Amino acid sequence: MGTTCHDEIISHEFLANVLQASRSFAYRCKNDEAVTMTYLAGSVVGITGHTPDELLYSRDLNYASLCHPEDLQPMIDDVDAAIANNESWDIDYRLIRRDSSTILVRERGAAVRNASGGVEYLQGLVVDATNESVLRRQLQANIDATTTANREILALADNIAASVRELAILSINARIEAARAGEAGRGFSVVATEIGNLADKNAGWADEIASRMTR
Repeated sequence: MGTTCHDEIISHEFLANVLQASRSFAYRCKNDEAVTMTYLAGSVVGITGHTPDELLYSRDLNYASLCHPEDLQPMIDDVDAAIANNESWDIDYRLIRRDSSTILVRERGAAVRNASGGVEYLQGLVVDATNESVLRRQLQANIDATTTANREILALADNIAASVRELAILSINARIEAARAGEAGRGFSVVATEIGNLADKNAGWADEIASRMTR
């Protein structure tokens, strides 16, 4: 019996340390409007600025009151939809911390049902998603920069294509003039042919650039 209790204590300490290190907390709550917390473990203070005692059973404030006003209803709707479909949820929203700053969190949870199929309680994990938010912004910035660069490259391809058309016209005109000049224009005809070959190569490159950038 003593060994079992000791193992449970170690397990709880291990879980608490893991949750603290990963800037997350585990929760269990009632399925009510206040999101009344009945169990909290982990980095509650680090994420919310409040102690678990303040939040448990809504002693001083309820969890719903910490949710950003713009995010509260969408969060509730997503959770309700997941419960109705008997699915887990994976959502993100902002919390208002004790110091009035906001923090983006990601919540993964599910409903636990009783024998009759009713919802007994909700439980899951809330993770600090600040770094995720930074990565999202960086990714979006990279995407925007890449999109701009693509547009510029495509514009250059269009310019090449325009130059190619001009070269092709010059080549045709040069061949016509060379034909008119007869024997004296034979050298000019060779030059005209090379201009035409260059135009064909440039046209191929322009098409390849545009094709790859479009893909």
